[in-house]
Amino acid sequence: MNIFDIIKNGTNKEGIKSDFDKIFNGESFTTINKYSNLYWQSYYSPLISKKNSIVGLTSFALNITTLKENENRSLFLSYHDELTGLYNRRFYEENLKHMDIKNNYPISIIVSDVNGLKFTNDVFGHVAGDELIKTFGEILQIFCKEEAVIARIGGDEFHIVLPNTNSLQSKQLIDNINDYIQNNPIEKSVLSASFGTATKYNSYKTLNKICNKADNSMYSQKLLNRDIFESKLLNYLTSNLNDSSLVQHFHGREVSLLCKKLGIALGLSTNQIRKLELAGLFHDVGKIAINCDILSKPNQLTMSELNEIKRHSEIGYKILNYLNEYRNIANYVLYHHERVDGLGYPQGLKGNKIPFFSRIIHVAEAYHSMTTDTIYRNALDIEDAVNELKLNAGSQFDTYITRTFIEKVLCVNWD
Repeated sequence: MNIFDIIKNGTNKEGIKSDFDKIFNGESFTTINKYSNLYWQSYYSPLISKKNSIVGLTSFALNITTLKENENRSLFLSYHDELTGLYNRRFYEENLKHMDIKNNYPISIIVSDVNGLKFTNDVFGHVAGDELIKTFGEILQIFCKEEAVIARIGGDEFHIVLPNTNSLQSKQLIDNINDYIQNNPIEKSVLSASFGTATKYNSYKTLNKICNKADNSMYSQKLLNRDIFESKLLNYLTSNLNDSSLVQHFHGREVSLLCKKLGIALGLSTNQIRKLELAGLFHDVGKIAINCDILSKPNQLTMSELNEIKRHSEIGYKILNYLNEYRNIANYVLYHHERVDGLGYPQGLKGNKIPFFSRIIHVAEAYHSMTTDTIYRNALDIEDAVNELKLNAGSQFDTYITRTFIEKVLCVNWD
């Protein structure tokens, strides 16, 4: 590489002449230029003879690309959110007052909050939560004009400043964003957001007050959206449970039917049976957060993969506990893999410390699993499945529930 390539790149002729005039005047100078996607810091000094006259120049260049890129990144992150690339709170607060000028009136502010971020983090993990935030940020960029300022204030909260935008236009923008979210579902979780907006038409109020008004409007909307979000979440869960490619992993409908029959045989009330049916239906709902490659792996699972699958009971509990309508069955799902001998999971409960409905689900789902073809093995016939239940009664299964299931649901003699 010739040193003059670095000097000339991005520099006009007048600039080069001016720099070299410094050399002839006995001055040293430094330049920073970009050449071939690399940053170079070049140093130039006059070469002086013994007679104290300038006979040339000396120069050397340092590759400062890493330093420059880190500097640029630090500068970017000082005003941008690292996750979404949008502006951050610092930029938003510093620039809000500069945007409060007559030429921008009417100016609207939208405050938005992603619903259920904690749910996504708890159930699907923080990686999925980050993807939810990034996706929402990308959607905002799709619909907002270039002159809009979109900032992630923190966590799940976003603010948008819209110059020359009246209240009707601001509300229409919110409707457009909501329609897009509604018609473009995402994988791993549910995207939903609450919005509030307020508009400034003159100089009588500060933008901070307009922002507070939009914020209050958003929180009022968020309270109203709670039921809507739960309904959307329930639809998502139900669609997964009924997905033909996943039904073998959940087998909820069949287990629910067996639970109902067993509940009747045990003499439970109508309300109790209904609750037991729901718990049976959703007993494996936590598997929606488990990697499908693990669920569908035909070979023997590793210990870490087995432990990952075992998480589904706790995940199912978190999901159902989040939904007001199903909170009363969350415990039954949490403990449906406990064994009466204390060797089950997730807490190793023994005997009657395991909820009665959990013990019922455990028998029903074990029987259905044994009598259904899976990727691991062929189905057992009824006689062999009954023998397995009898063999493990008193250790894995509750003896009374197992006997009732065999004699009154399957109509097979115990002895």
